[in-house]
Amino acid sequence: MLPKCVSVLAFGNLRPNYLSIADFRKVNPAALKKVFTSCVLFLQDLDLIGGKVIAVDGTKNRASNSKKNNYNPKKIERHLANIETKNGNGKSSKQILKR
Repeated sequence: MLPKCVSVLAFGNLRPNYLSIADFRKVNPAALKKVFTSCVLFLQDLDLIGGKVIAVDGTKNRASNSKKNNYNPKKIERHLANIETKNGNGKSSKQILKR
């Protein structure tokens, strides 16, 4: 993953398009998960986050606060459980975050 990032940065002001980013995410899911886990652990070590509820949205959408689009801690827990079930890696997000 790192050589790919370095090669993207080496080209200066060029910006990857949506398809390049999507392909990169599709090819490197395990590496991206490690990066995000390391980032969360680093921020916890600096006491910048508590690690109780973490939700990140990196998309640009029109504002819509319907029940479907509104997230609370209970709904986030359900989504995390679904993700862990799909991944089947045996470690829960809470185990990773709590250390």
